[in-house]
Amino acid sequence: MFLVIVLYVLFTAMIFMHSAIMVDNPYPFFVAAFRTIVGGLFLLSVHVFSGKSIKISGMNVRQIYTLFLHAVILYTFSLAGFAAGMQYIDGITACFILATAPFITALILYVRDKEILTIQKCVGLLLGFVALIPIILMQHDPIVAHQISANQIYWGQFLFFIANICYAYGWILAQDLVRVATKYSPSLLNAYAMLIGGICSAILYLCCEGFHFPQVVTQDFWYLLLLFTLATLINYNLYAYLLRFYSATFVIVTGK
Repeated sequence: MFLVIVLYVLFTAMIFMHSAIMVDNPYPFFVAAFRTIVGGLFLLSVHVFSGKSIKISGMNVRQIYTLFLHAVILYTFSLAGFAAGMQYIDGITACFILATAPFITALILYVRDKEILTIQKCVGLLLGFVALIPIILMQHDPIVAHQISANQIYWGQFLFFIANICYAYGWILAQDLVRVATKYSPSLLNAYAMLIGGICSAILYLCCEGFHFPQVVTQDFWYLLLLFTLATLINYNLYAYLLRFYSATFVIVTGK
């Protein structure tokens, strides 16, 4: 229970830090690339300094395919989509959309694996969703808060929701990866997934913006980005660890 509370607090903090970063600094691919590449390199460094092997040369084709698909969907499409959508919606709306991720996960698992939720799980998901309603009703008008048009807000909500679907499916793939690559630690697999996803995001950033750093317009951009990267590193690594003991649906619920 303590771990779940910590994860929830960290993830919520990430959402609002992300909002502060992206509203005035619209570089979604750069933000996604920075946080995942730095996080992946840090995890690999921890393995090296602790004397653990970082070799994954023994992975078969199925494991490599699952790793790459998980990395691109979760750490490229999902994170870049969240970063882009956050330019047009407020943090509370983002949390509301993210609250649908467990339901999306359950639906995907039912369609793909015929996995059926128990009554207890359904009640838990519904209670978690209903608990957000008072928060949503108390939110401020996003148009006034962000000074953007209604069409931009609708576009941001749509983009954020698509990223949320990628987020849910990405953790399902992470669960598949942990199951088919049991000889490797979740932390090591997560490190390489973050690196692959980050490199893909960096390539997309270079294609869109060219070979230069973003011209930030707020002084706290780098400070917030470092904090956000730290929160991402802690949360996502814990999520990967939990997948060895719990389902993807439960792991996503802990982040909501």
